[in-house]
Amino acid sequence: MININKYIKELDKLKKIPEEDSKRLIQAAGIISDYVKRAYDIDLIVVGGLSVEVYTKGGYMTQDIDFIGVNHEKIMHALVDLGFKRVGKDSVHDELKIYVEVPDSVLEGSEERIKKVLVGNQYSLSLIGIDDIIIDRIRALVQWKEKRQEKWIFSLIRDYIKEIDLDYIRGKLLREENDRFNQFLDLLKEENLYALKQFELTKEFDNNNIPYSTIRIAELEIIAIPRIPVGYYGLSLSPILMGYTFEEDADGEETFFALNSKNMSKDELLNWLESIPKEEMINKKILIQLLKSVFE
Repeated sequence: MININKYIKELDKLKKIPEEDSKRLIQAAGIISDYVKRAYDIDLIVVGGLSVEVYTKGGYMTQDIDFIGVNHEKIMHALVDLGFKRVGKDSVHDELKIYVEVPDSVLEGSEERIKKVLVGNQYSLSLIGIDDIIIDRIRALVQWKEKRQEKWIFSLIRDYIKEIDLDYIRGKLLREENDRFNQFLDLLKEENLYALKQFELTKEFDNNNIPYSTIRIAELEIIAIPRIPVGYYGLSLSPILMGYTFEEDADGEETFFALNSKNMSKDELLNWLESIPKEEMINKKILIQLLKSVFE
C-alpha cells in the first residue's frame, strides 16, 4: 500500500526552499518520479530544461519539469493525487508554483544513455543522457533559432567532454547542426589553449618574482596583480581574455569588474596594460613582455 501522505508532505516541505533555488524543482521531480513508479509502475525520464539544470549543477534555471513517460492519463492522475491540478495537457501545483509537462511518451534519444542521479539521498531521478540533451539543445539553437542555448551547449560540452560520444552526436545531427557542434568543439580547443597559456603565465611570474595572487569568481580564475599604493589590477586568459579593475560594488564590497562586456583581443589587453601608469604596477614592463611571450 502506497502512503500517499508521505509524498504530499515531502512536496509540502519544498515551500521552505526559495523558488530561485535549483534544488526545489529537482527534489520535486524526484518525489513525483518515485510516486508515479510505485503507484502506477511508470518510469519517468526528465528531459528539457530541468535536465540541463541538473547537468549544469544549477547554472541553468527553468520554471517547469518536463517528463517523458508512457500513459499520459495515468501520469496526470498521479499528479492530481499529489495535489496538482490539470491545465489542459499539463499540470500545476498552485501553492508550489511548479508546472509539469509530459510532452511525449517515447524518449527521443537512447534509453541506454539515461543517467540516474540521487535526489536528496532518498529518490532516484532518471535524466535524458548527456549526449541526447546536447543534441536537443543544438537542434533548438539551429532549427528554432534559440540563441540563449549557445552558452549552455558550450557549458555541457566543456564540462562533459570526457564522457560524451562524439560519433553518436554527429550521427544524429543534420549537416547544419553538425557545423554548429564543430564550432563549439573548436571554441573548447581554443579555451583549453588559453587555460594552458594562463598557467604558463603564472609560472613565468613565479620565475621572475612578479607578485600576484589568483582569485576565483564563479568559473573565472583572475590573476590579481597588486596596484600601488592599494588595490589590484586583474587579468584572465581563460575562459575569457579580459582585464579587470578592482572597485566597490553596489553593496560597498570590493571586487573585480571586467573592462568589457565581451572577450577582449590580445592587442586590447596589452594596450590596456600599457596605459596603466608604471608607478602603479611593479615590474610592469617585464609583466607585459612575459604576456607577449606567452601569446606567441
